[in-house]
Amino acid sequence: SNHFGGQIDEVSVWGKALDPDEIASLFSGSAKRRSGRIAPDDLVLYLKFNESIGTTANDETENHNDAELPSDESKRPEWVSVDY
Repeated sequence: SNHFGGQIDEVSVWGKALDPDEIASLFSGSAKRRSGRIAPDDLVLYLKFNESIGTTANDETENHNDAELPSDESKRPEWVSVDY
């Protein structure tokens, strides 16, 4: 029930605790990728939040755990474009 007042770019959920080397690999961008999709078997959900419109955040894994954002506009987060 707490409000988060920040911005989130990417979210990943893993089916195990990651060790420091795995975290470093993800942070440095050297984790294995397959056809633009994250490949590790223990990855349950990966949301890039690159949709820009709509109420669905697409899961980039093969699990297809897409996230539905609230349809009520007063509760829905805003899509924000950011140049890196």
